[in-house]
Amino acid sequence: MRNKLFSFLGLLIFVCNTSAQTVKEQLIKHEQALLAHPNEYINYESLSFLVSQHYLELSSADRLRIRKSLASFTRFAEIRLNPPGESGTPITIHGTVYNRSGMALKKVQLLVFHTDAKGYYAPDDAIKKTMNEADARLFGYITTDDHGRFSFTTIHPGTYPKKYEGRYIPQHIHFEIKQAGYQPFSIQMAFEDDPAMKDIYWKKWATDLNFPVVRFVKENGVLIGVYDIHLERK
Repeated sequence: MRNKLFSFLGLLIFVCNTSAQTVKEQLIKHEQALLAHPNEYINYESLSFLVSQHYLELSSADRLRIRKSLASFTRFAEIRLNPPGESGTPITIHGTVYNRSGMALKKVQLLVFHTDAKGYYAPDDAIKKTMNEADARLFGYITTDDHGRFSFTTIHPGTYPKKYEGRYIPQHIHFEIKQAGYQPFSIQMAFEDDPAMKDIYWKKWATDLNFPVVRFVKENGVLIGVYDIHLERK
């Protein structure tokens, strides 16, 4: 009983100390942890979730600093973009990065980002009437494994609240790759279950720009999609 009481008090002190930390202090702590133990995924995720959970408490310079740290230290082929408690339908995307000869490419870094379930990239998009793609709240850096594979779990992006030329823009996830020796790669992944993709206009948009339209299969309550990437040499 005494040991249980000490354990409880220790946990209570830890929680109080953690909650008392400022976001700036958490930023420094998580950066130091990632620097000291870059191969431990929890350190990557903790720093990443600092942005998604405390976006407006961090300055734009702080968020940029975090992104640069994550880009420098990413080495994980499987990541999670959304923090616990994030509103939205869970989805997982799997894929492999190849060259045009069909050879899988290892250690390729991908940047993926998208809107939240309400269709906003940033919490203040609704107020500013913007779509802040460059500083999206939900994002992640992935590095393909030795077989060129990658995977990420997140929530299904929502539809932009404002229309483009009278049409709602399809829900999508951005993929960006800048790999030495290959052409820069930038696409928007759309979804077959999105009502907007029934519109011939958006079907042509996806076809003309070679944007993938992914079909989900439900497994254990999670929507699973597959998308393979082929990079062009310079």
